[in-house]
Amino acid sequence: RLSPALGGLREPGQFLVRHGDRWLIGAVFLLAALGLAMIYSVTAATAIRPTIYLESQATKIVLGAVFFVLALRFDYHRYARLAPWLFAGGLVLLVAVLLFGHEAKGAQRWLTVAGQTFQPVDVARLGLIAYLAFLLSKPKAKLERFGTGLMPCLVALGLAVAPLLLQPNLSSALAL
Repeated sequence: RLSPALGGLREPGQFLVRHGDRWLIGAVFLLAALGLAMIYSVTAATAIRPTIYLESQATKIVLGAVFFVLALRFDYHRYARLAPWLFAGGLVLLVAVLLFGHEAKGAQRWLTVAGQTFQPVDVARLGLIAYLAFLLSKPKAKLERFGTGLMPCLVALGLAVAPLLLQPNLSSALAL
């Protein structure tokens, strides 16, 4: 049951987790914990402060878990309205890399925001997936025609790949 007062969020205590999803969630957290253990075992002996990489990665995992819990409380059908905006934001970030990105090994792939460096292609990839799902969720009659079915998907893919090829970042363009 969705609460109109919460803007489509579920009532407190209501989550979109089914029985099978609990195994998947448990596996993800187990892999995250194993990853932390591996990071610590590899970097503890060589780092100036033995836990610096462990703390950094643990912070990112906790932040990801917070966003995960928030996403579980949000009705996923409402993401459809956000898909074009997420895709547009990813495209803006890809163009921002061309203008303001860090160059390393012949390609500009990184942006720094608030002291954190990230690859905008990861945001663009999520935006593209959401936008393609949005486009492909149209009625079957629209999808059967080239102009309203396949063509918008190809244009979206082309818009996402073009800035990557200008960086040049062929590996990310192929993975997109």
